[in-house]
Amino acid sequence: MARASPRYPVRLAATVHVEDGRGSAGDMLICRTQNISREGCLLDTSHSFEAGISIRITIMDSGSGEAVPMTGRVARTIDAPSDGSRVGIGVRIPDPPDAWLALVERQTRRVPGRENDVPGLRQSIVVVGEEDRRRGALALYVTSGWDVRFAVDFASTREALSSGAVDALVVEHAVDDERWRPLLELAKELQPGARRLLRAPLSGSGKPRLDAPEDLVHMVIDQDDGLDALVDALARPILVR
Repeated sequence: MARASPRYPVRLAATVHVEDGRGSAGDMLICRTQNISREGCLLDTSHSFEAGISIRITIMDSGSGEAVPMTGRVARTIDAPSDGSRVGIGVRIPDPPDAWLALVERQTRRVPGRENDVPGLRQSIVVVGEEDRRRGALALYVTSGWDVRFAVDFASTREALSSGAVDALVVEHAVDDERWRPLLELAKELQPGARRLLRAPLSGSGKPRLDAPEDLVHMVIDQDDGLDALVDALARPILVR
């Protein structure tokens, strides 16, 4: 990312897709920006992208209420100097659209001290669901401020769970869908400290009876409930056995 243009600290929701075939099936990431400039942005994410790869990035402009799609290239990974943990990736936008330039221009008129007013701690979440449900799920997760990665099957879930520390796995399958059990068993094996949540259509039927060990599913969430239900599930303490 060029340093010739001023950079503005601002937290905006973003979605990222790998462009050049080096991502896995169903590889989509939801994260937020740390700062932006005319030529690029710094994404606040613990997910790794190889420097030089092309990505499709969409920034949600909270001012206009519109999504700004762009093509960018990963310029570098930013690591914490103390322990080497990843704290972000720098993305260069070689051909920024007018909507992006307008968004950046508006940052010059922001009130100092109000740049990072998005509440909540970033959490790393893996969400598993059908391709045709992704668009609906996106509207929910993009407002969360979490670092969200989507998976569509067992293989892509294994890859997502193996890529670093994960705070929760959310499986979006019906209670009678047999696919959720091996996915949660995989999370229990690879990420034993992560919350294992089943987000299913319950239609007001209350707590379902699950044919599963008590410690496999930490909580079942009704798909009709909104973000508050997920926040509540992630805030509850869990017992790691």
